Amino acid sequence: MNYETSKRSFWEQFLTVARQVPVDLSVVNLYVVATALVITVLPADATTVRPIVVLPLIVFVPGYVLVAFLFPRRHSLPERFRTFSEERVTDETAGYIDLVERGALGFGVSVALVPILALGISVAGFDLSTRNILGTLVAFAVIGSVLAAFRRFRVAPKQRFTLPVRRWFVGLHGALTGAGSVTGTVLNVALVLSVIIALGTLGGAVTSPADGQATSEITLLTENGSGDLVSEGYPSQFTSGEEQDMTVRVENNEREETTYTVVVVVQRVDVTDGSASVLEQEEVTRLQNTVGQNEIWTERHAVAPKMIGEDLRLQYLLYKDGAPDDPSPENAYRSAYVWISVTEN
Repeated sequence: MNYETSKRSFWEQFLTVARQVPVDLSVVNLYVVATALVITVLPADATTVRPIVVLPLIVFVPGYVLVAFLFPRRHSLPERFRTFSEERVTDETAGYIDLVERGALGFGVSVALVPILALGISVAGFDLSTRNILGTLVAFAVIGSVLAAFRRFRVAPKQRFTLPVRRWFVGLHGALTGAGSVTGTVLNVALVLSVIIALGTLGGAVTSPADGQATSEITLLTENGSGDLVSEGYPSQFTSGEEQDMTVRVENNEREETTYTVVVVVQRVDVTDGSASVLEQEEVTRLQNTVGQNEIWTERHAVAPKMIGEDLRLQYLLYKDGAPDDPSPENAYRSAYVWISVTEN
């Protein structure tokens, strides 16, 4: 007895499986990997390329991945309406959505989803830094696309949503070459390029701040009863020489890595006609740290003023690079202060 067996090669099996991989979700993952490389490899001063590359990750990809997970089938909206009008909704006909709706929902859902993810980062106890936000979006896109792919695999091939890539190529070729003349072809190509350039310019304008908007922010914080950092309820009563905890936060929006120095001083001031003049100043401590682009530096420290008096000004003076020997609000880059009273020990 003869047995004939036909075994497919590894590459034949690989290609068979590869043809079933969702093209759109594969493109999403390739884009996410490329974006992660751009963020980590490009220098910090590449302020034109980064925003354009990152923009879809913020305004489209999270929503599209969620929509792909919720709607794995390919049917169009009119067919779904016909199903509803016939009052028969089954597992095979539920969840219909077409390509145009997916694109529109991708933008709309992202607008609602990104703030929720940012809130999750904050609730988890992490800083809302650019790195944490982008890392969360990357993880959401990768994990969500994998789960969406599994959902599609559970749908029958004829019902499964797929991108009509071959039809697009045929249509694009016809649009570019079907005008019947060289002039028509050139005009069509110019139109496509102009749309691409316009979208790139819009992305750069939306995500890149103007030259005058490069800045840093300093905020004073304190810990409330729940252990959260808040910008209220600062300690106001000090005893000379005794320490109390304060927290300062510096946000780097300089579009480059920056070294900051924070000088903490206590000042006795005279307020006349709404203007304050410093009568006496005592330096309490200095803090310094190098902060990456779009990163946040949060420093908890002890403050032990020795100057005694009422209505003293505990002031934080922020400098880029080093601080001068005579720090003051006039020569500081940014400043913040609270009013305190210091009594004798």
